[in-house]
Amino acid sequence: MFTPYLDLDIVNRCGYFRIEDQTGPDTGDGTKWDGVAGLVSADVTEALITVTNPAGVETDLDVSATIVAASPITGNVALGDHSGTYLDGLYSLTYKIKTDTFAITAFSNYHTTVAGTTLCTAAGHAQVTGEYIIIATGIYAGTYQITYVAANSFYIVKVYISNPGATTVTRYYLTVLYKYSYCRHEALLDRMYASIARMVPGETRKKWEEDARTVDTLLMQIKSAISSGNTTAMTAIQAEATQITNFYDIDTSF
Repeated sequence: MFTPYLDLDIVNRCGYFRIEDQTGPDTGDGTKWDGVAGLVSADVTEALITVTNPAGVETDLDVSATIVAASPITGNVALGDHSGTYLDGLYSLTYKIKTDTFAITAFSNYHTTVAGTTLCTAAGHAQVTGEYIIIATGIYAGTYQITYVAANSFYIVKVYISNPGATTVTRYYLTVLYKYSYCRHEALLDRMYASIARMVPGETRKKWEEDARTVDTLLMQIKSAISSGNTTAMTAIQAEATQITNFYDIDTSF
């Protein structure tokens, strides 16, 4: 199954999303760009990245032109710097790619084999389980994740209605990347150390240094939690770091 891989950095004091498609060329396992068994980048008609920030707000980034210009894709593709104000917390990036079309020649009831499904006949469809199709019009209009049955058929989770005959569908690839950002806390920590550098030795400076080291340690803990995907732990650690920086009234404008 073609599964693109994105890399994300939030740079320039949280002012830019820097996104790179690191999927790379196909090596024969069907999970890469142009090659033995993967997606043909020349077929891409739309490429969109939906960024959902920690507050649940979505932003669509149209990267179609970059993907098409890079065709054929034989390595990493830089998808540009996207400006904005990025909060600390968990982000999801949903990468959606539309490519060529093919025909479903018939629909039939597959309910007796898998409840609530419809079998689609499509000669040489080349889809694999987990990939998606879009049916734009008609009684089956919608986006579906398919399950492979045979070289000429697959099924979709949709109660069978009737057979409308030949229907054109679009191949659709979708993957979701989760990233945790703590760039604003890193910027606040830099400002704490800058303030410390201007202080004379004494108890006040010592207290600032201790708390700055604590924030530094908390950020290291977030990095460790990212690998385990423990969102609850990361949020709790971030809240502790925020409590310290708020106490010192660090300027949060970037």
